[in-house]
Amino acid sequence: MIKLVSTSPTIGSVSLRINPIQQNIGIMQNIKRVDKTTKSPDTSTILELAADNYGRALVFKGISEKIKNAVTRAPFEDKLAVGLQELRRSQGGGNFLLIAKNLKEIKNLTQYLDLPAPVKKLIILTDEQIKENLLFTKLGQTITIFNTTNSPIITSDLEMLPPGAAIEVFSGDHFRLPDGWIEIKEKPDTDVDLEKHSSLFMQVLDYTTQFIELAQKHNKNIIDFINTIDKPEEKSKGLTFNAVGGQDTVIEALKKNILFPLKYPDVFDGFMVSRGAILYGPPGTGKTLLAQTLAAESGASIFELCATDLADKYVGESEKNCRELFSKAVDAQPSIIYFDEIDALGKARGEDKYGDKLLAQFLSLMSDLEKRGDNVFVIGSTNRKEDLDTAFTRSGRFSTLLEVKAPDLKGTRQILDIHTKGKPIDEDVDKDDIAKRIYEKKMTGADIALTVKEAFSHALERTGIYESMKKNAYSPLMKEYLTINTEDFIYAIDNFKSGANNRTPVGFKK
Repeated sequence: MIKLVSTSPTIGSVSLRINPIQQNIGIMQNIKRVDKTTKSPDTSTILELAADNYGRALVFKGISEKIKNAVTRAPFEDKLAVGLQELRRSQGGGNFLLIAKNLKEIKNLTQYLDLPAPVKKLIILTDEQIKENLLFTKLGQTITIFNTTNSPIITSDLEMLPPGAAIEVFSGDHFRLPDGWIEIKEKPDTDVDLEKHSSLFMQVLDYTTQFIELAQKHNKNIIDFINTIDKPEEKSKGLTFNAVGGQDTVIEALKKNILFPLKYPDVFDGFMVSRGAILYGPPGTGKTLLAQTLAAESGASIFELCATDLADKYVGESEKNCRELFSKAVDAQPSIIYFDEIDALGKARGEDKYGDKLLAQFLSLMSDLEKRGDNVFVIGSTNRKEDLDTAFTRSGRFSTLLEVKAPDLKGTRQILDIHTKGKPIDEDVDKDDIAKRIYEKKMTGADIALTVKEAFSHALERTGIYESMKKNAYSPLMKEYLTINTEDFIYAIDNFKSGANNRTPVGFKK
C-alpha cells in the first residue's frame, strides 16, 4: 500500500473560505447568549461583530491568494532545494526525486526507476517554469543527478555528462541544462516559506514502512536458514509405526536393531550392534516414511539427505562434506543419518577413483561409530541393492538388510484404512472388496494414497462441485453432502497405471 504523505496542510481558496463560516457560527452563538441575558440585543454590537469578522475574512483570503501566487512564482531552484531537503531526510537508499513540468511529463521518468534498488520514497515535484525533466536519487548517503535529457549536461567543472549518465551532487554545484543553468542550494532563498507550503508543488509517496517490513521478513528467512545449518532436521511430529501399514515384518526388525538400541543404549552396552541398515525395494513402498517414523518413535535427531548431496565437483570436498555430516550427527546423538538412493554412494569400487575415495571415507566413519559405540545409526534406502559394494554389508556396518515389498492383501487393507481415516467415505463402500481390487493391481503404499485422492477427485466431478467452482457458484454447504462412494473408488482403480505410465499427458502432443 502506498502512503501519501503531505509535507504541509493543504492551503487553498476552499479551505480558506471555511474559516469565516466557522467564525460566523461563533457570532450566532454570541447572539443567542445575548438573547438569554437581555430581552433586546444591542443591534449595533451585532453589526460591529459581523463587520469585524467580514474584514478579517477579506484579509485572510487575500493572504492565502498572495501565498499561492508567491509559491507559484518562486524560483525553480528554491523549489528544488525543498525537494532535495526531503530527499536528504529519507533513510538509506531507494529514494527518488522526480521533477517535470506537470504530472503527464512525470510518466516519462518512470523508466529510470529500474535501478538496482527498490523504490522506498518517491518525491514528485512539478513546476511550469522548467522545460527539462530531472531525476535525483539517494543511494546510501549519496545524492545523484541523472541526465534524463537528450543532450549532454555541463557540470560546474565544465565536464560533460552524457544522456543516461549520473554524477554525485553537492550544495553549490551548478549544472547547465539545455534551457539554462540551475544551482543546487542547501535551502531556498525566497521570502515565502516554500517548505511549509510545499504541497502546492510537491507530493511524497512514502512506503518505507512496507519496505522495511518486507526486508525484515526476508532477513528473518535468511537468519532462520543460517540457524538451521548446524541443526538436524526437526523430528517428524505425530508419526508412529501404527500409521505405517503393510510393513509389519520390516517394522519389527527396525525396532529390534535400531529403535531399542537408540532408546535403551544401556541394555546393549558391551554387545556389538550394527550401526546401519539398508531398506531396499521398489519405489513408493514407504522406505523414507519408515526412516522418519523410526526417528520420531525413538526421539532421535534425523539428518535426511540424498546420497548425491555429498558429491562435490572439487577434489577432496566430498570427503570433507561426509566428515562434517558424521560430526554433526555425533554431536546431536542419539541421531539417525538417512541416505536416500544410497547406491549412488555405495556402488562397487573400481570404476571411479574419486567415488572410491568418498566411499572409503564413508566406510571409515561407519567403522568409527562402531569402535566408539556412538548412539548414531545410518539408514540407507535403494532400489538397486545389487549395485552396493560388498564392504557395505559386512558386520558392524550395514549388516541389516530389510526388503520393503509392495504390501500383501492384509497390508493393503491396513494402508487403505490409514489413508481413508477421517475422509467422507460412503457407508456402503466395502473396503475389503476395494482392498482386494487394489491388491490385484500390485499397488504400493504411495499408489494407494494416490488412488484415494483420485477417488475423491472423481467424487467432486460426479457431484458437480468442480462445475460449480468453474462458475464461481461453490458453497461450503456442498461439501457437507459429499461422500466418496464405490463408483469413485472403482473409477480410480480402473484408471490406475503403475510406474512411469502413471502420468497424465498435457500439451500439444497429447
